[in-house]
Amino acid sequence: MYGGNGKTHMVQNNNFNNEKDRQLARILSTIFVGSEVLYLIAIAIGLFVHDLKMVAITLAGFLLLIVPMVLLKRHNLRGSIFTFVIFSLVTVSGVATVGQGIRDTAVMAFPVIVLFAGLTLDKRFFRICVGLTLAAMGWLPLGEVNGWFVTKPFDGAMESWILFIFAGGILLIAAFAVELLTKNMRNNLIRAESEIVRRKALEESQRKYEQQLQQTQKLESLGILAGGIAHDFNNLLGGVYLYIDLAAGEIKDKIILEYLSNATSTIERARALTLQLLTFAKGGVPIKKVEHLFPFVQETAQFALSGSNVLCNFEIQQDLPTCDFDKNQISQVIDNIVINAKQAMPDGGAILLTAENIKVAQNDHPQLTGGDYIRISIKDSGVGMPKEILPRIFDPFYTTKTTGHGLGLASCYSIVKRHGGSIDVESEPGKGSTFHIFLPASKEIVSSSPEKFASVHKGRGTFLVMDDEEVILNTFRTILEKFGYEVICKKNGKEAIDFVSSEIDAKREIRGMIFDLTIPGGMGGREAIDEIRKMNFKNPAFVTSGYAEDPVMANPEEYGFTSSLSKPFRKSELSELLNKYIKP
Repeated sequence: MYGGNGKTHMVQNNNFNNEKDRQLARILSTIFVGSEVLYLIAIAIGLFVHDLKMVAITLAGFLLLIVPMVLLKRHNLRGSIFTFVIFSLVTVSGVATVGQGIRDTAVMAFPVIVLFAGLTLDKRFFRICVGLTLAAMGWLPLGEVNGWFVTKPFDGAMESWILFIFAGGILLIAAFAVELLTKNMRNNLIRAESEIVRRKALEESQRKYEQQLQQTQKLESLGILAGGIAHDFNNLLGGVYLYIDLAAGEIKDKIILEYLSNATSTIERARALTLQLLTFAKGGVPIKKVEHLFPFVQETAQFALSGSNVLCNFEIQQDLPTCDFDKNQISQVIDNIVINAKQAMPDGGAILLTAENIKVAQNDHPQLTGGDYIRISIKDSGVGMPKEILPRIFDPFYTTKTTGHGLGLASCYSIVKRHGGSIDVESEPGKGSTFHIFLPASKEIVSSSPEKFASVHKGRGTFLVMDDEEVILNTFRTILEKFGYEVICKKNGKEAIDFVSSEIDAKREIRGMIFDLTIPGGMGGREAIDEIRKMNFKNPAFVTSGYAEDPVMANPEEYGFTSSLSKPFRKSELSELLNKYIKP
């Protein structure tokens, strides 16, 4: 109540609105402190002269003065002044009045004073004061019934004041205790509630984690199964593919050529389905190359809509940057989404495909890091999808179509994710859907000049082929012999290493090699090339596989190979590869 400079202060005066209020607060503070000191002196004198009336009245005044002091501390000037005046009048009247009058004054004044004090403080104190008032008003008549106010050595009025003060103090303490207990109980309930919410959230998180783990394990098992089937299927498909290619090169009959062309188109679809299954199941590593996305994406969309009653309009931003992407995989994404859009408009309609360069800031998108992206948006005006199924459309095997297999959008999601991008969807029933594909933009610049027509490869010398499938060996032998090579075929890596070693010892050149990546129960191409490169063999070596997702196929140079060729492939693809790396 006293500052270090000797001046009285009960409040931070800077908290009042103006200088006038601050000055008044300082004056009131001095008056209150002075009054309390005077009360203490009066109490001491009363005790010294054994005047218990004086002690009781001045003690009451001392206690009542605490209320205006608290109000002043809370910056309530008006309430502080009012209660000080009322309590001073009550105290003075108590000193000046004797007998029955003081008791009546107390009984009439106390409820008004206590209720006003409660209103000037806060809701909690108001509740306490109401309870205190009601209890005290019932206490006094009860005291009269028991004869407390006529007991000596005090008269009835003085006895009433003493009982009133003590009862009020006890009730006030009890009220504060109840309030504190209630507050503690409330805090405990809040803590218990928070703990329940936290545990439920933890249980839900654990449940989702277990579901994701189970889903991951299912996908891993499916991936192993799909990988094995796809590898064998691609080997068989590769043989059929190449034999049809060879037959087409020998036949001049246009009708037969048309039949062979149709067979080739069917095999292309089978190859795309196999690639789609592998990508979904094992997230095939993209074999990326920096190129322009357009007109490639535009041609893919137009091809997917060939012969349909759906039109595709394009809005492509000029000067789009290049993109590092796998053409086969991105073609799959565009094809799937465009076909879905077409199926959503059975009566025909229009698809709008837009592409633009956008900059994504860090944390702007939950699945993208900050940087430059190319956003391809495919919008249809079809039936749309309800909000409740949107979170599930990229789940494997989830489909709303009676004839769907649920792999299309799951594969799209996996492919785009593998490219470092993201795929989002907006949809509303009756208004159509829009798919947004984000692919990282590349800063590399590539030539946009048209590609030259690849001529049939011509070579000479020895060419080594290693594969465990007889049909693949036979087709390789036939094609390479037509290119001009003498072909040596081996069925595992150990045989290939022995042959290369013997040729090096005999100082005979091997112009090139084609190795299958995996050989069941034997040494595959990856292990074989490691040993062959140790022999200082520097000529081109190519790796082939039906496992298009293997990292060796995506980055063959890192494993000792010159380049890679995914099964099944066409004669023209092999010819283009050899033209690039082997000179006649």
